[in-house]
Amino acid sequence: MNNLSDKEREALGVKSLPISLNEAIKIARKSEFISELLGDKFASSYFEAKEEEYGEYRRTINQWEIEKYLIAYQPQTRPEQVGTAVDRVVLAFSKNSQQNKNDA
Repeated sequence: MNNLSDKEREALGVKSLPISLNEAIKIARKSEFISELLGDKFASSYFEAKEEEYGEYRRTINQWEIEKYLIAYQPQTRPEQVGTAVDRVVLAFSKNSQQNKNDA
C-alpha cells in the first residue's frame, strides 16, 4: 500500500490513518460506532480528556527538541553553559504555558 500514489489509493478506496492525535479525535468524534459503543455522555467526556491530553502534549518540550533546536542553535555556548541556557528556556516556556492555562 505504501508504494501506491494518492490517486491509486483513492481509486481503491484506501484511506490513510490520522497523522496526529488531534486529527484522530476529530474523526472519532464524528463516528456513530464510537457513540454507540461508549454512549454519548462517556464518549464526550473521553474526547474532552483526549483533547486536553493533546494540548498538554503540544505544550511539552521533549528531550529531542532540546537537543535538536536549543543546543544545536547555540554554537557560541560553551558545553558547561548549555544546561543553564536550556533550563532558562524550559522555565520560561513552562511559566508561559501555566499563564495560558490560568487565562483559559
